[in-house]
Amino acid sequence: MMSLKCCSSDISKLAASQYSRAHNSIAAEVAQQQLANYT
Repeated sequence: MMSLKCCSSDISKLAASQYSRAHNSIAAEVAQQQLANYT
């Protein structure tokens, strides 16, 4: 039971880091597109 809980917490940390990385890359793409629109 404890090992399952530990494993699930590791998975949630991994998912959170992947989500934040994806969110950052999307935000960077949007910023570049907005910059391109201004120039």
